[in-house]
Amino acid sequence: MSALADPSASNGLGAAGWIFLCAVFVLPRVAGSIGVHSGGIEGPVTMRRAVIPWIVALVPELVLAWIAMRSERLEFWREFGADARSIRLAAFTLAAFLVVGWYGFRVALRNGKHRLFDWAPRNRRDLREWWVAALLLGIGCELVYRGALFAILLKATGAESTAWLLASIAFGVAQVRQGAGAVLTVTLFGLQLQLLANLSGSLHLSIAVAYNALYGTIVGRELARSRA
Repeated sequence: MSALADPSASNGLGAAGWIFLCAVFVLPRVAGSIGVHSGGIEGPVTMRRAVIPWIVALVPELVLAWIAMRSERLEFWREFGADARSIRLAAFTLAAFLVVGWYGFRVALRNGKHRLFDWAPRNRRDLREWWVAALLLGIGCELVYRGALFAILLKATGAESTAWLLASIAFGVAQVRQGAGAVLTVTLFGLQLQLLANLSGSLHLSIAVAYNALYGTIVGRELARSRA
C-alpha cells in the first residue's frame, strides 16, 4: 500500500484519510445545513444567513479533529480512510448530500420559509445566543462523533457498549433544548454505532454510516415539512 493510501506511513493522517474526513463528515454537514437550517431569522432567507452560523460551529470541529488526528494516543484514527472502499463510500455520500443539501436550500428560497426548525433564532438576540450555542454544539459534536469522549469513556469503563451509551446520552443532554426525545434518539444512535462497529470491524466506518444515515433522515424530514 502506498504512503498516500496508508495513514500510518506518516506522522499525520495521510492524504486519503483527509479526503475521507472532509467527504464523510465536513462537507455533507455543510451541504445539509445549508438545506435544512436556511431559515430562522426574521426577513428573507439568504445564503449568508444560512451559512455563517454553521461556519462558527464548524471551526472548533476542524481544530479538534486536527488535534485528535495528530495525537499518538488516539491510535484508532490511523485506520481512517485507509482503503479504497472507504473512499468510494465517502465520494458517494458527498455527492448525495451536495444534491440533497442544495435542493433543500432552493426549496427554502422558493417557499420563503423563515423557520424550518422550531428552535431556529427569530431575532437578533436569538441569533447571538444561537451563535454561541452553535459554537458549543460544534465542540460537543466533535467530542462525541470523532471519538475523543468515547476514548475517555472507554478507558474509564473498559467496555465499548457502555462507552458508546454514555457518550450518546451526553450528546442527548447537550441538545435538551430540542426536547427530551433527543436523549432517546442519540442513545439509540449510540447502540446503532455499536452494532455497526461489531458487524464491520471498523469503528470509523460505522461512525460515518450511522452519522450520515441519521443526518439524511433529518434532511428528508425537514424537506417534507417545508413542503407541507
